[in-house]
Amino acid sequence: MKKIGILLLLYVFIQSPGFAFQNETNGFDGIAWGTDVSDNVREMWSMSASTTDANIITYERKNDKPRVGSLRLPTVTYVYYKERFAYVQFQSEAMPALIKAFNDYFGAGEKLAPELDYYLWHGNTTLIALRCESVRGVCDGKFYSSRYLKELGVTLPHAILFDKKIIDKKARVAYSLCDKGFEKTGRPADAYYAECEALVYKTWEAGLEQLYSEFLGRLGPNCQDKLKQAQAEWKTLRDADFPFSDAVLNSRAGHAQKSAQYRTTYVIARVDYLLNLFYATQYADPFDPRIRECIVFRGPDKPATSTR
Repeated sequence: MKKIGILLLLYVFIQSPGFAFQNETNGFDGIAWGTDVSDNVREMWSMSASTTDANIITYERKNDKPRVGSLRLPTVTYVYYKERFAYVQFQSEAMPALIKAFNDYFGAGEKLAPELDYYLWHGNTTLIALRCESVRGVCDGKFYSSRYLKELGVTLPHAILFDKKIIDKKARVAYSLCDKGFEKTGRPADAYYAECEALVYKTWEAGLEQLYSEFLGRLGPNCQDKLKQAQAEWKTLRDADFPFSDAVLNSRAGHAQKSAQYRTTYVIARVDYLLNLFYATQYADPFDPRIRECIVFRGPDKPATSTR
């Protein structure tokens, strides 16, 4: 009996793939990744072909009742790539319950940015992506076959390294330290505090450069060129706008400080714009060939060289 038990454990060890997160499975709801579409065609309905890639066909499953732990999922779409089961996707309005269920059942997911409710579970056979929007209260979920992602030569991105909250904190600290020295100088307040605001501006300018460099490193050559051109044109517009804003604010008391504050606001607006676009790349579907032409689906590595 002991020998049989040892042999059984050995069989399970050999047959079972290594799993990288809690409750990872090699497929979804009983269908293994890579299963031929002909093996499941009788239990599928509502077939539709992709408009962007002839290799992709989607189905819904008859009498489908998938769950994550005890939570019932809504209608799930089953996607076959080159006639093999590759991933599933769904949308749900049960945002808080869904986030809790996924993190409880699969373990704590990797959160891709502090401001986002977007989580990844990187497994050896399966990759799960859960993106939720607090404004709409809606979550989009996908379970991918890791094998087919590798076949496409992509991995979904890991966390964005740039953190806007850290830059904001650095800027506040810089201003606070500068503010403490005012009374000892005996200088006019406007000129002194304009220099403090200039420190805040430099902090945000450095943050923008950090974000730009990281974003650039996640793009393919074509979109890298577009971002470089857009950033260069933005800097040209910035350099033209600043003298104009200085002239407008010059008639006001404390104009030097106000001008410095305006410049910081200008840069923060650019940070927000690029950061929102960066977030959008995190939601992109790697199976869409048009998207793969622009976005490099890989984790963070050495940022691309930035030109100022």
